[in-house]
Amino acid sequence: MKYKRFGLLSLSTALALGIASPTLAADVQAVQEQPSYEVEVAAVDVDIEKEDLIERLNELFPGKFDFLDNRDFHMNNHHIIGWEEEDTIRHSLYFNKQVGGNYIHGNVDFVGEDLTLQSYHYQPEDVKGALYPPEVSQDEAKQLAEDFVSSVADGEYELSDRFEPYVSWGNRTLTEPVRYNFAFQRLENGIPVVGQDLNVTVLGNGEITQYYGGSRHGQDAEYEAQENVLEKDDVLSTIEEKLDVELQYMLYHSPQSMEPEVRLVYVPSPQFGGIHAINGDWELGQSFVSELPETTELTLLSEEERTVEGEPVTRDDVRELAEDLLTVDDGGELRINSIQEQTRNDVDVYVVQYSIQYQNSGYGSSFEVSKETGEIFNFHNASRYDQNVEENLGYEEALEAAVEAIETYAPSKMHEYAYPVNNFNENADRGIYRFSFPQVKDGILVSGSALNVSISAEDGSLDSLYVSPLPEADWPSVDQAVDRETALNDYLNQLDIDLSYGNHPQSDESHKYHLIYRPTFSDGYEYYDATEGEWAKREQDERPDEEPQVSEHWAADELNYMIDAGIISVEDEAEVNPNEVISKGEAIEVIMKSLTRFYPEPPMPDDEVRSTFTNIGPDHELYQVVERAAQQNIIDTDSSTFAVDEALTREELAYWYVRALGLEDAAKHSEIYNVSFADAGAISDEYIGYVALANALGVLQGDSLNQFNAAGEVTLAELAVSNFRLAEKASELGVAVY
Repeated sequence: MKYKRFGLLSLSTALALGIASPTLAADVQAVQEQPSYEVEVAAVDVDIEKEDLIERLNELFPGKFDFLDNRDFHMNNHHIIGWEEEDTIRHSLYFNKQVGGNYIHGNVDFVGEDLTLQSYHYQPEDVKGALYPPEVSQDEAKQLAEDFVSSVADGEYELSDRFEPYVSWGNRTLTEPVRYNFAFQRLENGIPVVGQDLNVTVLGNGEITQYYGGSRHGQDAEYEAQENVLEKDDVLSTIEEKLDVELQYMLYHSPQSMEPEVRLVYVPSPQFGGIHAINGDWELGQSFVSELPETTELTLLSEEERTVEGEPVTRDDVRELAEDLLTVDDGGELRINSIQEQTRNDVDVYVVQYSIQYQNSGYGSSFEVSKETGEIFNFHNASRYDQNVEENLGYEEALEAAVEAIETYAPSKMHEYAYPVNNFNENADRGIYRFSFPQVKDGILVSGSALNVSISAEDGSLDSLYVSPLPEADWPSVDQAVDRETALNDYLNQLDIDLSYGNHPQSDESHKYHLIYRPTFSDGYEYYDATEGEWAKREQDERPDEEPQVSEHWAADELNYMIDAGIISVEDEAEVNPNEVISKGEAIEVIMKSLTRFYPEPPMPDDEVRSTFTNIGPDHELYQVVERAAQQNIIDTDSSTFAVDEALTREELAYWYVRALGLEDAAKHSEIYNVSFADAGAISDEYIGYVALANALGVLQGDSLNQFNAAGEVTLAELAVSNFRLAEKASELGVAVY
């Protein structure tokens, strides 16, 4: 097996492919909201036994799982409907065992009679050596990943050089192992095959903990011969002649925010996937056409907002609605398990939990009903497990049924959505027609937001309905956008194409892989900001600064790691001063974020506000940190206020560290400790036990002159370095901070 350097398709390619289009983006959203495949337990005779899977696992990972015996393993065989050949059986082996005080778990999937590794995930008990600083460098981890792929994957793969930032909602902790993630692109005679990349995760101690083998390509896969391929420049010229741009709104989801922001962007138009590299046809959805269709004008489902008259619905009304929607085949029994009142997106709803029971199996799901209007949201009919039905409805009939379903079950939303535009897939998929009605705001599409409706091709009944409410956000005015000609020129200046193999998995010839030139943008930008008139990247996808925040300092490595992990907060363009004295507020934030994650949270209703300190209310930036430190008994709660701006002394830091490790009961008996520091007499009586334990544990020690300097003020650098020791000790002791 050989390796090359290869840059995978960026999100800019997704824009060029039309993935940012309302139709395709909504399809992506629909996949997220409802299962994209079905798993069928294999009913055929299989010669593979559990012992065979265990033997294969031990071949791949010699000695790693010797602590498990046959009883610890469990297996099943299943087949993913519609995604692989009918005779392809997946064999799953999984285990979950308590070792010491921890649960060790893992799972592995093998495919076919030769037990090819498809996926692997293992959560080891011991991550010693994987915490920062890791035993294994990124280059060493890369070599381990390459060797592993060579041993388990058939075919030719390239190691991708694309940048994959660690996207984290909230901070990373110092108790989490360092993880290196690598992607490998599959090749066919040197040409990349889209959708068949592998992923490997290596811990900082060199242990491989995750592997995903990508979408399985069947044994009957056919790849077009690499002959008579069109010249790249000719294809570029063809695209340049046809390319235009149009305005859309884009919902931008930041890892640090609960609510999406809205960006005004220009996207390519007309939207196409690529150009067939041999005959020059345009790729639209799951097929090729010789000519691009005319762009369809937006037509709203309703020009006027519709109101729903009548009294609020009751539980009995909702039960009757559920029984009407959820028709069950012969032999099945519908059970309404519960109907609960909740609030979703500021709307009072009934949440219906139901199940459909058969003699040897059962399925369950839920959906929501507006308490005020009786409209439904997020509905899926779980009874439609077997979708291999004879198709009786044509596309137009099914579309009419979908619009009728919206008018019946969600009429107040019709003025926010338009009929599908550029619908490239007009065939039913396993007996189901899937429609994506794009959302419209101020006359333009909202990319990635749609009303998704599925209709049975057999009788036109409703299979699913998902509604995406518009976020409460600042919507840029269309008047703020740069002119179309400027945006189009910027697109053309960045336009490039890559040659790759691609197939159409929902077509009748899903096994055929075509040579396709796909648009990309050479500088790797992610979207075109229409208000700024320039290319931009999503903030979480930007590369970190090449220069570290801190250099030429004895604590530089620790400080830079903590800044990158979101533990130490740095304002834009602010200089980090490692020798600066740190306040108690800043220090407790660093300590808590070193040990546990913090996430953005919506403000709580007034009647749920609880403040331990009068000066740290819910609107204070350190409210979450201070409250959880108080709940964990790390800081004192005897006072009514927390001295957030007061400098932290070393003996106070020792006090917090020992309490964070759960050792206060031992530390508070100061009379039993003999502190050997030369300046022991300067330690406050109430802190003697804490200083002694912090020193003995190696978390906070004295200087070369055997001085502890109890009243000395802690600097940012001292806190950073000692925090790594704290995290290592917390990991060793199994201390959990929540």
